[in-house]
This record gives sequence, structure tokens and C-alpha cells, in this order.
Amino acid sequence: MRIGILGYGRFGRALGALLREAGHSYQAWDPVSEIPVEHRAAGVRDLVEAHEGLVLAVPVPALGDVLRGLRPHLRPEHLAPARCWRNTSASPFLTRAPIHSSDR
Repeated sequence: MRIGILGYGRFGRALGALLREAGHSYQAWDPVSEIPVEHRAAGVRDLVEAHEGLVLAVPVPALGDVLRGLRPHLRPEHLAPARCWRNTSASPFLTRAPIHSSDR
């Protein structure tokens, strides 16, 4: 499975290091954080189109906006887990963003 990491802060960098140690390749995108060239995606659309698995490693307050931005690019076969958080107030965004071709 090709894995894309959206967000390359502490969590995204740590996940990338673990994937690399385990022998997996990945790409990441973050508008602010520096990403090594060999792992940097050209943008969100490229990250989504080139990977089946997406990890949303973004701050909880940004999760809703990120999901809304991703929605036009996601396919039904995408696997997109978000990182765990204690405050589940953002979780309704996950249930309001079904990814079906009829929703586009």
C-alpha cells in the first residue's frame, strides 16, 4: 500500500520515521513544515491521487477544513485514518463526509 501523510509536524515526522525504519516508502505534504525532498509530495491533490492510504496528521482544530478540502479528491477505496485525539469534538466531521461517487 502506498502511504501518504498529510501534515508533517511531530506526529507526521515520527510516523514517517517509523515507516522508513519498517522498510515502507511514503510521501508527505504540509504547507508549513519542511519535508525531505525524497518524501515531499507536490501538493495535496498529488498526495491523494498517488496513495491508497492517507494519514491525517493535522491539529484537531484544522481537521474539518482538511476533510472538506480532501473530499473532492478522495476515492471510495481510500483508507484515511486520522490520528487519535482525546477531545472527540471533531469526530462529527468524519461521519458527515461519506465518500461515494454519488456524493460528488
